[in-house]
Amino acid sequence: MVTESQRDLAMISSYHKDEELVSFARGVSNHFDLLSSGGTFQFLINHGLTVLSTEEYTGMPAILDHRVVTLHPKIHGGFLARNTEAHRKEMQEWGIRRISLLYNTVYPLIDEIVKEESTPESVLEQTDIGGPAMLRSAAKGRAIVCCDPRDRQDVLRHLEAGTANDWLFLLKYASKAEALVGEYTRISRMYMEELQHDHLYVNWQQEQSRWHEQFG
Repeated sequence: MVTESQRDLAMISSYHKDEELVSFARGVSNHFDLLSSGGTFQFLINHGLTVLSTEEYTGMPAILDHRVVTLHPKIHGGFLARNTEAHRKEMQEWGIRRISLLYNTVYPLIDEIVKEESTPESVLEQTDIGGPAMLRSAAKGRAIVCCDPRDRQDVLRHLEAGTANDWLFLLKYASKAEALVGEYTRISRMYMEELQHDHLYVNWQQEQSRWHEQFG
């Protein structure tokens, strides 16, 4: 049951786990209740933060060897719901809480591709589905979306200043999230094409540098 007194949620799902992530999550928790899954959930709990697990929130555990964790209507509905009477009624009916912030750093697929020991199977297993899906839902729903560790302090500054819902601020980071998903998909596509055609050659070290320059 969703109550009107509950705060909105902030989803934290990070490949990068460090002390700065803890500080960021603590700052975010001044404004939203924290929601997380898997290793990020355990990491934040171990550092003393109060966090709601996606399993508890959705009533659904991670399944299929963690291939399906956050692909759930209560998560994507939390990002995508409009602030209309009809959507609020549906959210209440299905126990969906609004998710007003997403911090998500996807596993850099390019880092797996460049490993000498990587295989098509290992690249496939490291291909992130849930992260890019959440980034797109959050961007479309105009949540505050952060996909680069270097942007965390800017997000916190805007939260503290009360300007994190300004249109241009939301648009700035929504467009960056879309750019990341586009690059992620492009890299995956190029890898598949290279496997099919012996004459294709991709400079993966250059692609790796480009990725980390853009997204940390």
